[in-house]
Amino acid sequence: MFRPHSGGKYPSMQRLIAATLLGTFLTAGAASAQTRPPQPVDSDLAYRQRVEERLSGVDYQMRGLTGQVEQLQFRLRQAETRIKKLSAELAKVKTAQAAAPPAVVQAPDTSSQPAAQAGLPAGDAQVKYDEAQGLLRVGRFEQAENAFVAFRKSFPDHSLAANAHYWTGEAQYARQRYQEAATTFLEAWQSDMQGPKAPDNLYKLGMSMQALEKKDEACASFAKLLSDYRGAPKRLRDKAVREQASLKCS
Repeated sequence: MFRPHSGGKYPSMQRLIAATLLGTFLTAGAASAQTRPPQPVDSDLAYRQRVEERLSGVDYQMRGLTGQVEQLQFRLRQAETRIKKLSAELAKVKTAQAAAPPAVVQAPDTSSQPAAQAGLPAGDAQVKYDEAQGLLRVGRFEQAENAFVAFRKSFPDHSLAANAHYWTGEAQYARQRYQEAATTFLEAWQSDMQGPKAPDNLYKLGMSMQALEKKDEACASFAKLLSDYRGAPKRLRDKAVREQASLKCS
């Protein structure tokens, strides 16, 4: 077997080769270090900062929502106060009207007219209600009002009594008797707040108050409708929103 001598040129050659390999290795290592992407110095700190920023944003949004809720609650309390005030004022008006002496008006001769045309429909409850509606549809508002009032007196516990109460107000509103209409709509709403006509009563109460140039009371009625009757028909809620915008309710 061939063995190099311990002396001579072979040991020098080995050192040269070793030095060359070491230099190549160090150069490659340096190049590899330069091509690797820089690593974050403190990734935990950066993560905590991002979390704190997000939490700060959430906290800001929550404060904004809380402010909006508090503002809405304040407006609803105002609406409640105005509704109560309106109720007291209309009660005084109704009392004053009841105390006033009735006007002397010659009654028309209804002996030859059908009962429905005289405002006192004949027949059972449904027939009377339908005939009162017929009077309203053809524009005989005074007779329709009398017919609905008579229906409620004759059938106070009937399922259509609340509807008749509402349509009494409609007949008054159509004749531009806005004060009486407002009283009727308010009473109809208060007597059946959970009934199907409750949101309609509030809407027409607002319209009556608007006709009487009572902006605050009108706005309160529309606000009450929108806050308490979210399940009301969309067409009715949209109309209330439009009236609020028209009145520039705060």
